[in-house]
Amino acid sequence: MTLGLPQGRQQRRAGRPQRRGQDHVRVQHRLPGGAGRAHGAVHHAGQLLGELAALDSDSALRRKLRQYTAPDVLVIDEVGYLSFSNRYADLLFELVSRRYQHKSTVVTTNRAFVDWGEVSPTRPAWSR
Repeated sequence: MTLGLPQGRQQRRAGRPQRRGQDHVRVQHRLPGGAGRAHGAVHHAGQLLGELAALDSDSALRRKLRQYTAPDVLVIDEVGYLSFSNRYADLLFELVSRRYQHKSTVVTTNRAFVDWGEVSPTRPAWSR
């Protein structure tokens, strides 16, 4: 897996402040055996979790979780920018759990790992 700027972008950005987030990250995931590139998606954490929380039926939630589980690489951007409710924390856990050991998940955050306990009102297992 490689992360970098699209070709030619370095020259055009000279003298400008560096951007952050999904607008400057390109995710390439080469599959074994030269099978080509994998499908990837980038989502802002607040929007993704808000969309999941707004679903009013279990079947709609399962369908949407399957949609977010489908990409080979999922980038969840800005986790920890704002604190999450219990519902959002549960949905994030469910999504990451469904992808675990099957698909790649990249989480971006502005918080140190030891401060992740402040993201959710419940105390996560890694902070004990």
